[in-house]
Amino acid sequence: MPNWNPGKNLRGDSVDVRMVLPIKFEINHDELYKVLETQPKFPSGDSKLFEFLGKSIKYPELDTQNGIRSKFYLEFIIEKNGSLSNLSLLKNESQEFYKNIALAFNDMPKWNPGIQRGKPVRTKMVLPFRVHLR
Repeated sequence: MPNWNPGKNLRGDSVDVRMVLPIKFEINHDELYKVLETQPKFPSGDSKLFEFLGKSIKYPELDTQNGIRSKFYLEFIIEKNGSLSNLSLLKNESQEFYKNIALAFNDMPKWNPGIQRGKPVRTKMVLPFRVHLR
């Protein structure tokens, strides 16, 4: 989460502020598929997906300086409406890298959802990708 702007008193001084933010959690009991009649697709295809990730992921400065070379596996769910949820980085070597991937995924356009028996369904995906920074 980005840094918040501090609270201010009437003189304009920064002050501590106590806040209560309501968060609503819902458990989705819809079936989760891995194999479907029609697999989910990123809009415009796989090449556009990797182009999007290449442009959107900001790599930590230390990794960029040291020249990271690794293969990562992203696991996530494509919801019935094409939105993404439950992102996790399997083989998580860097919290900073994961944070940057999560930010990129938040900006990702909706996918074309998976289809089973003619209806959109929730689909679990694992996306492997390689990173080679020089």
